[in-house]
Amino acid sequence: MEIVAKRLKEAGFPLHMLPEVTIAGNIVGRMPCAWYGIPENTPVFAALGDLQCSVFSSMETDHDAVMNLSTSAQLSFLLPEDFKPPPAVSTSPVEYFPYFNGRYLAVAASLNGGNVLAAFVKMLQQWTHELGLGVPESKIWERITALAQDDTSADTDMEICPTLYGERHRFGEQRAVVRNIDPYSLGLGKVSRSLFRGLISNLSSMMPRETLIEAGIQRIIGSGTALTKNPVLQKELETQYDLPVVYGTGSDAAVGVALAVLPYL
Repeated sequence: MEIVAKRLKEAGFPLHMLPEVTIAGNIVGRMPCAWYGIPENTPVFAALGDLQCSVFSSMETDHDAVMNLSTSAQLSFLLPEDFKPPPAVSTSPVEYFPYFNGRYLAVAASLNGGNVLAAFVKMLQQWTHELGLGVPESKIWERITALAQDDTSADTDMEICPTLYGERHRFGEQRAVVRNIDPYSLGLGKVSRSLFRGLISNLSSMMPRETLIEAGIQRIIGSGTALTKNPVLQKELETQYDLPVVYGTGSDAAVGVALAVLPYL
């Protein structure tokens, strides 16, 4: 922060206009009057990160990792108290986010999650329309999940790298890729199974199981509608990471905020 302030001062920026930098969760003031149902004198806290609050609402111990798979996907775990992020900019897929009490989260944040599955379903629906048919999205979701669950008919060596929306650490590189296509892998169940597997494989490439084990992670808490409502994704997560997985109703940032500030009230 001192370096940033120095550069701003050198550039002639009026530093007195900037708010005082403080730790997330600190009380920075109180409501001077009642406002939209919020009573007078209610404490106001420094801004809290959405991801950090979501993790705070799910993580029970330092040995938990949190996997959230909804529109996008994040896998994160808490770093030791003495950890400090490297000063240099890195192209690593793992980023270090400030967390509560001066600690940091290691985060693999993918741009590809449930949005990729939604694009796949939308594509299938568009094809049915172009063929003169009409199949609702809900029916397509139900069918691809059911077909992909059949281990006998859906097993395939086809690989789908599902980075349809790219990745931050691979800026400008090739997007989604399909490999090992053969005449026997074109069934809807096989393609769907490959896509589900690819989503977890992509996260695994960003934050491998070995990284979690080295950090002392003993289980994964799974959340997000794309994961908690899809048994095929759950199976792939459990298989590829080979760690106990507990599925919640979803990481809730609002609940995390409440829990974080509760001790100060």
